[in-house]
This record gives sequence, structure tokens and C-alpha cells, in this order.
Amino acid sequence: MRRFVLAFLVLVSTAVIPPPSFSAEICTPLNTPALADNSLTVTMISMEIVEKTGSNQIKISYRQNNNTTDRKLDEGSFSLFFADGTGMPQYGGFNYFFPGDSRERSYTWEYLKSQNPLAITYNAGFFAKVPNATKLNWAIPGKACQIFVINEKAAAEKAAAEKAAAEKAAAEKAAAEKA
Repeated sequence: MRRFVLAFLVLVSTAVIPPPSFSAEICTPLNTPALADNSLTVTMISMEIVEKTGSNQIKISYRQNNNTTDRKLDEGSFSLFFADGTGMPQYGGFNYFFPGDSRERSYTWEYLKSQNPLAITYNAGFFAKVPNATKLNWAIPGKACQIFVINEKAAAEKAAAEKAAAEKAAAEKAAAEKA
């Protein structure tokens, strides 16, 4: 009887308490309005991957709304990020949103099939190389959200580069003192 009760409690606890899912919470689901850091409400309506001979395209359709009552807001932009630590910003003309303004737009990136896209981020910064977990992020269709993995990798690479630079500076200083 004790085994039955224990097995029942284990079964109930695993059904009621979901396992931790850190990275999935970083990506915003499609068709879910989300407030961006520039105060615009952004909704990713759809994402579509189009396969071509030597390349792929990712086409996004999105909506931006200014739900404020008294602020003129700058239109933000998206960036597509890849596993190799590179990013492609959205190019184009960007406007202001006055209170109550709403616009639907689309944008298409094209990239080589050898590149592995990981995420699309809103307002990451034009020269950003990796997504930022504090921004709005969307997973690539058919892939899991990988924002934490990317940020951990970037942090490890940055720490390794800083350590190498410090060791080089120390070696150069020691060589200069000997001379």
C-alpha cells in the first residue's frame, strides 16, 4: 500500500509541477502582443521559411502599436541571429508612431543554407551579434527557443577573450620591463 501511495504521489507531482523550462520562457509565441523596451506593443503574426537552391529566406509579418496616450515613439526593428555569432539587421525606413498608431509590415531575410538561424530579436541593436534575453525574441520555425544557450556561449567567449587579452598584456608588460 505504501508503494502505491508513493508512486501515486510521484505521478501526481510530476503531472502538476512542470519541469523547469528556462529558455522557452524567453521567446514570445506568435500572435501574442508583447510590450517592447521602446514602449511599442509588438505582435509577430507569422514566420515563414522559404527554401531556395543555395539559400533560405525567412519572412516575418508583424504589427506594431503605440498604445500610449501622449508619447511619440520610434519604430523599432528586428534582427536575425545565427549560431556562428553573427546577425543580420532589418534594413529600411523607419517612422514614428503617434498615440494610437498601428502598422502591419513584413520583412524578408535571405541567408546561405550553411548558416544556422537561431532567433529573431526586436530592438537588439543594429550591430548586435547575439540575441539579448532582455529583449523580445522569437524562435525560428521548427526550432526550440535558444536564447539562454546563445547568451551563455557569448559570455563564455567574451570571458575567454578578456582572459587572453589580459595574459597578452601581462606578457607584453613583462617583456617591456626586461628590455
